[in-house]
Amino acid sequence: MKKIIATVVSYLFHPIWLVPLMAAYLIFADPVLYLGVSPHIKLFRLLTVVLNSVFFPLISVLLARAVGFIKSIQMKDASDRIIPYVATLTWYFWDWMAMRNLGDTPAPMTAMLFGVFLSASAALIFNTFLKISMHTIGVGGLVAFFLLISLQGAQGTALPLAISILIAGLVWSARLIVSNHTQRELVLGFLVGFLCQVAGTFFFH
Repeated sequence: MKKIIATVVSYLFHPIWLVPLMAAYLIFADPVLYLGVSPHIKLFRLLTVVLNSVFFPLISVLLARAVGFIKSIQMKDASDRIIPYVATLTWYFWDWMAMRNLGDTPAPMTAMLFGVFLSASAALIFNTFLKISMHTIGVGGLVAFFLLISLQGAQGTALPLAISILIAGLVWSARLIVSNHTQRELVLGFLVGFLCQVAGTFFFH
């Protein structure tokens, strides 16, 4: 039962879902950033993020599996992660560039997407000598995201920050149960995700 719950948590809070989650928060929950923007423009902005951070990366991974470039979509081997990482960071870069070039994209959105791109790039680099945890990279970025917008004075961020910390704890525990990651790999993943979001904010604020 414990493994089943841990597996569900791992899929539910897979890093690929966290990018549109953070984008949705900025677009729909932040009281200031998209104030006055029409609902259909907001949906278009979110759809842009979903396509570039979820749909196209997933298609890339499935195609890599179909043609035999990777052995499993679970990517348990470090060698299986190289092509998906390259494809994903390419789409993340495109996502960041597309939103940035719109001209009206708020700095927190640009910073978040750039931080995500940095995280994927760092994951690819670390993958050459250490199978760093993608899941803790994701939740590290999630916690940093809410902490940073809270420190910048955004209203109503205490609860989302607390929830992000809870999610990070759940995902961390789940990966200890169902993955073959060491504690060191989980810690390193969290730090990479966290620091890359900080770096993204540093560059765009």
